[in-house]
Amino acid sequence: MLGRCNRLLTMSAAVLAGRRTRADFLTNYIRKVSPGLMQAIDVVFLHIGAAVFAAVAYASWPEMINLQAPALGSGFLVL
Repeated sequence: MLGRCNRLLTMSAAVLAGRRTRADFLTNYIRKVSPGLMQAIDVVFLHIGAAVFAAVAYASWPEMINLQAPALGSGFLVL
């Protein structure tokens, strides 16, 4: 389990630092050939990510609002 988490943290650090990962060869090629196309793809992916985040937040919001902390008794809201 720790090895899997370590790989995920290492991958995100590599992406943030701008170092190569095994999967970015295609995006680097597209960026070199057509920077505008890569920017459009980035915008589309950002919108998809925002939509997925909004859908998850919308679906889980009522359950989150109704949570109660058992140790604190009823009526306390846990966020």
